[in-house]
Amino acid sequence: MSRLKRPVNARGVALEVLLRTEQGGAWADRALTAEASKANLDRRDRAFAAQLAAGTIKAQRVLDAMVLALGKRDPDDLDAETRSIVRLGAYQLVMLDRVPPHAAVSTSVDLANARRGKGGGGLVNALLRRVSEGGREWLEALPDDTITDAALRRSYPDWIAETWEQAFGGEVARALMDAGNETPEVAFRISTLREGAEDRIYADFDRLDVTLGMDEHAPDARVVEGAGDLVSLESFQTGDLVPMSRSAQRISPCVAAKP
Repeated sequence: MSRLKRPVNARGVALEVLLRTEQGGAWADRALTAEASKANLDRRDRAFAAQLAAGTIKAQRVLDAMVLALGKRDPDDLDAETRSIVRLGAYQLVMLDRVPPHAAVSTSVDLANARRGKGGGGLVNALLRRVSEGGREWLEALPDDTITDAALRRSYPDWIAETWEQAFGGEVARALMDAGNETPEVAFRISTLREGAEDRIYADFDRLDVTLGMDEHAPDARVVEGAGDLVSLESFQTGDLVPMSRSAQRISPCVAAKP
């Protein structure tokens, strides 16, 4: 790892998460929590870092194929930092509409120069320029005829797509991959054993200007409607809320769990 000064911003944090997951086998969400706290990111930058890290990891296979096709460089042949920076930049270029192409390229070059030293961004700039020029068209032109075509288009391993096709057929396999690429909702359970927990939770979310939805089949479940970071909340730190999907929470009423 380079000893040079590293950018302390959303993209810098996302890069740290990518490196920790690839090189150290870290869980992405835990790495994000640690790195965002270390960088003291505000709520908006923390949410952006989470989007960048999770999206880049999810799209890694198709991003690597794109760089190889358009840039004529195999990402596996690049050093870990350059490879992760290229993936991060390519994700912003082809998967996000909110980031202007020039910003995606220039900030990636800045990351490379900071991590690799002066001139370290030259290769990153060249590769991302080519992705910027033809990446979206390349992605849209990917075939969907065979199950392996479908797997690459959706950035899934071939073996998962083939297993699902054998079990359920190609149409369902494609639907499962599409569903897996959707951003999951954020939900939690109110800890009813902590007196006043619900009031404290709502006070926390009022400060974030984020609303909470309900679930008729799980009375203690709440769904975060908006950009909310549970880990940064005091009610998470104290145990007033517990992150848990609605489907998991619907089990308890079915088994009539008692104290």
